[in-house]
Amino acid sequence: MKPLIEIINTDNEPNIIDQILTNNPMQQQINYCDIMALGFTAEDGHDRVFEKIHGYPYTIFTKMLAPTLMLDWHQTTRLCELLVIRPEDGHIFERIPIVDLVHLQVIVDAFNQR
Repeated sequence: MKPLIEIINTDNEPNIIDQILTNNPMQQQINYCDIMALGFTAEDGHDRVFEKIHGYPYTIFTKMLAPTLMLDWHQTTRLCELLVIRPEDGHIFERIPIVDLVHLQVIVDAFNQR
């Protein structure tokens, strides 16, 4: 069966589909009740446009693990990332996808034992 869409790469460079498939493991959604049970905090995002589109206010869900490591859970996708923050300026240096709830629990437990 032929695919509905073929991506033709004329630059001989990896296309965006290859990058997504090789750099990001398949993430599973993590439920709100699970992240809150792990100690995430909620902060109002003050995004009126988001609220008009989705019908509920945008909230930022995070858990600080260390001064340069933070977990971030996305409200709309229910996916989680570990953010590595540059101490010099506070900008995000790297985003590491959290695969599933078990992966998230292992990370949180490791930092809770410190």
